[in-house]
Amino acid sequence: MTADIRISIPTEWERRGLVLGRPQSDATQSSVAGDPCIVWDDEVQGWRMFLFYAPPGHAHALCRDPLARGPWAVGGPLSFANPGALLGGRTHKPYVVMDAHHPNRAARIGGRYSLVTVSHLEGHKVIQQAWAEQLCGPWTLVDAPLIGLGAHGEFDAKHADAVSGFFFPERNEILYFYMGYPEIAQPRRVSPLGSAQGAAIQRVGEPQARKVGMVLPPCEL
Repeated sequence: MTADIRISIPTEWERRGLVLGRPQSDATQSSVAGDPCIVWDDEVQGWRMFLFYAPPGHAHALCRDPLARGPWAVGGPLSFANPGALLGGRTHKPYVVMDAHHPNRAARIGGRYSLVTVSHLEGHKVIQQAWAEQLCGPWTLVDAPLIGLGAHGEFDAKHADAVSGFFFPERNEILYFYMGYPEIAQPRRVSPLGSAQGAAIQRVGEPQARKVGMVLPPCEL
């Protein structure tokens, strides 16, 4: 007999204050701290956060409290074993692929972890993949886009951005959700030039993900 499991989202939250501040930068640069991806790291027995942290665009932070109440300590930028493979020479918005059946647990795929991140190619954002044996890195980049641009007229012809990934071991596949930006107006009433959410599937061992298409257009109000 299967237990009746119910999950509810609290309707009231208690604000605890700032978790991580912005990086220090000079007046000529904008600084960002956001888009956190948090997973449990068995090696340090704590939580590891991967986040959009600019400059340079990426970082990781640690919290050794099992309840993640803090404090969080920034560990610096992500370590890449082959930084020369960064498309466009820079990247941001990193996300560690999670086990689809165990939220906030990084998926172990063939003895390694997978990281997806938003890199740049000739002025356009694309999704790049990297692999590591430990969550602390170093991460070895694949030197070609995992999710590239769509054809002219498609919802993701300008940018592929803001990616997340979930591994399904029973299918040996990774499901990705990402944000696509079009080059030309799309046939929709709301925000025809705005972003929409798309999906792609990568069979483990294949270098590129197969696009499923747009799954969530801008809300029709």
